[in-house]
Amino acid sequence: MTRRLTNPDRKPLDSPPVRERLVIDSVLYEAECPVVFTTHSTAGQLLLGYAAESSSDGARFVLTACTQRMVDALQSGHIPVRDALISSWMWLAQEDTTGKIKEVWTITEADLPEPHLPARGTLLLPEHVAPKSGQSQLVRSCSREGTSRDRARARAMIPREEKAA
Repeated sequence: MTRRLTNPDRKPLDSPPVRERLVIDSVLYEAECPVVFTTHSTAGQLLLGYAAESSSDGARFVLTACTQRMVDALQSGHIPVRDALISSWMWLAQEDTTGKIKEVWTITEADLPEPHLPARGTLLLPEHVAPKSGQSQLVRSCSREGTSRDRARARAMIPREEKAA
């Protein structure tokens, strides 16, 4: 049984870095819903997003500041997804069943149980990268009933061994 992701044991941020609804700039990996994606903060900062959990009461996303260079390295398979997520400040955003962000907390890697992060060394493979749509979209969360199979498939992004130099 997978341990549920719980809210951090501290007060949520008074001024969250994201809007009431996450807007996806690009989808980097998708399995019935976006799993790894880019979005932006209220100040316009590029953010990497990861769908860490979905359930009948909503979804939780890990967000971290990133650069386009990091996104390019992810898409080309040069940096593991987990490394990109934990490389900078991190936030946990809780979304309700209507897609509205309810609360956001600052977090560290230690706040996230192992099953709620990509496996160490997991890279995005070319077949994982979603086709570019050319326009922003709202996050379609996987919080509806019957998506546990899709979430399991999303977590099973196939690790690829790094090439020997």
